[in-house]
Amino acid sequence: MEGYAHKQVVMWYWAVALAVILALWLERLGNPTIPGGFSLVGVLVVIVCAIFSQLTTIVDGADVRWMFGWGWPAGSMPLAQIASVEIVETRLWEGFGIHLTIWHGWLWNTGGFRAVQLTRADGSKVSLGTDDPEGLYDAIVAQRKALS
Repeated sequence: MEGYAHKQVVMWYWAVALAVILALWLERLGNPTIPGGFSLVGVLVVIVCAIFSQLTTIVDGADVRWMFGWGWPAGSMPLAQIASVEIVETRLWEGFGIHLTIWHGWLWNTGGFRAVQLTRADGSKVSLGTDDPEGLYDAIVAQRKALS
């Protein structure tokens, strides 16, 4: 079976970054005595937005892999460890980024409210946010069948 790779890019992160940088610039313009390190906040916002504005998911060989931005942070799960896979809906209060949720285990999400939830035999879960949940789900199911 051919592998699966999908990159989700979410542009609203850049709108947030632009708004923060503009606010910092206007604050500095109105008060030039603010230390130069103040602009470091703007640089950090741009770096965070660059990393978390894209999430790549890959299914190939014996693994499901996922990574933000330039390949870090990243995670993976061997297909052999997956007991079940399903498409789930996340909620706004579950947020974006990487964090543990009550309903979906570890959630890796850059934007949107659909995810593919991988459940291990021990019951632990990882949910991968995606704008192509059907494609990711189908690829995982097909690769798991190919391994059997």
